[in-house]
Amino acid sequence: MPFTGPHGHGLDPCGLVVVGNADRDWREQREQAFWCHFECFRRLLGDDGVLYIKDADFATNGEAADARAAEEAAGREGETE
Repeated sequence: MPFTGPHGHGLDPCGLVVVGNADRDWREQREQAFWCHFECFRRLLGDDGVLYIKDADFATNGEAADARAAEEAAGREGETE
């Protein structure tokens, strides 16, 4: 599946992981991954703007992890004062 051309998007390729029994312990859950173009997925959902992952200011996983680590470090520094 090519991820360039008329269906290409900056978020391609996209993967959607469906977790069955999400309210249960990890060992009781089931997972299946689906792969697609972002725009194809968005059209399938009839996206009305709720897919904020496409927003330029939506943090990557690494950015979010760095922010959490910085907050935790700041909290630890505040405890020692």
